Amino acid sequence: MTKTIPSPLVHSPEEHSIVTLFSSNTLEKIVAIQRQLASLLGDTIWLTPPQALHVTLMEIICDTEYKGPSRKEHFQHWYEMYNGAAQDTLARFSPVDLNFNELIASKGAIIIKTADSTPFNDIRAELLKNTVLPAQTKVPPDITHCSLGRYSKAVDLETVQEKVREIMVDINETVHEFKLMKDLGPDFNPVELGSYFLKK
Repeated sequence: MTKTIPSPLVHSPEEHSIVTLFSSNTLEKIVAIQRQLASLLGDTIWLTPPQALHVTLMEIICDTEYKGPSRKEHFQHWYEMYNGAAQDTLARFSPVDLNFNELIASKGAIIIKTADSTPFNDIRAELLKNTVLPAQTKVPPDITHCSLGRYSKAVDLETVQEKVREIMVDINETVHEFKLMKDLGPDFNPVELGSYFLKK
């Protein structure tokens, strides 16, 4: 029997990421799916609040121990060296159409994802050619997804998957802009530090 992995609501400060946020219309649809999850799973999950729902393009400083300089100092170095390059790189890409059409309950989280991550992966690959992440930062994901919630307790994963199987997902979103964000972690008090606009 596979068990879910509980995620404590512990804030890890000075995390920074490049993400896209959702339009109000898309946000309403995602919150409606979260309400279905809450109805089916009750207190076995905690849901990401609407203001923190996002799709990560790339983490710059992640939830890990960094050697040498502090996380804040690591980010300041990245920002000074590579923020302009990131802005220039992203400006070369056209807006991206995303279709979220899968809901997945994994051991660690419940997510919605796109079937095709090629557009985001192409952008990630170009960013990695033009910027250098701190050594301890995780490699960017190769899926395009949004975490809707995590588990508050260890429960049978197969039971969770069976309960959520009937939830339909078909959400379209066009990405025109990425945000440089801080503190998208469990205290859910995100701070916007800048914008990167795609080609008009």
